[in-house]
Amino acid sequence: MTKKAQSPPAGKASETRSIVTRDRAGFTLIEALLMLLILGLLSAVVLGLYFDLHQAATDASARGILGAMRDANQLLHTESVIRNQAPTYTLADVVARVEMRGCDSLRYGAGGYSLELLVGGRSYTFYLHPTQGTLTVPSITELGHGNW
Repeated sequence: MTKKAQSPPAGKASETRSIVTRDRAGFTLIEALLMLLILGLLSAVVLGLYFDLHQAATDASARGILGAMRDANQLLHTESVIRNQAPTYTLADVVARVEMRGCDSLRYGAGGYSLELLVGGRSYTFYLHPTQGTLTVPSITELGHGNW
């Protein structure tokens, strides 16, 4: 004679399932790897955003210095025109009138018409383009960013 499998009483099946799930602790290897993958992707995105913000902040500091140098250039030129003299000054004269903030170091080029600034670990090179007449203001430009 064969015995039929008896089903557990009504309350026993749910108790058995809850005991199995209650004893399970921790994560499976797949779950842990998925978490590591998600954390890696998130950190890559955040680091990329950080470096983009750092680049933008460094460029903004350099643009601020360039704007201050252009203002000082305009003042020096105006003083030359008032004295009825040709503008004969170098970038050292311009920089002497500018309060340099955010600049790590600076170095003048030959002739005093170029200036290399180190801002936030990046190098920026500014040029003073002198003019022949007294009425035209000499311009100051940055080498790597033509639209500044």
